[in-house]
Amino acid sequence: MLYTVDPAGKLSDHSLVIGRLPVAVEPALIFEQQVRAWRRVDRAKLGRALEESELCQPMSSDADIDRLFDTYDAVLRDITNRIAPLHTIRRRRGRLAPWFDAECRSER
Repeated sequence: MLYTVDPAGKLSDHSLVIGRLPVAVEPALIFEQQVRAWRRVDRAKLGRALEESELCQPMSSDADIDRLFDTYDAVLRDITNRIAPLHTIRRRRGRLAPWFDAECRSER
């Protein structure tokens, strides 16, 4: 370890000490993720979309279970894509501070 003391020759608590520490810092990994803004969904609008959908219309009693499931899946996907469309965000992977562990997180 290299260090210098200014003023030289005098070691006291009023001297400037400059040193270099070999610290390896890994760069943060950034990745993209597809998400939906669920918190911003208007619940009244969602309720109206569901009420107006094919899911809330009467169906025949002899309907095939596979067709019912396909209808359910298609309608919910369509409503979801209209009300909370997917968008891309960039996130940083990894811990920002090595000292911020599970205990710190629980206290926060």
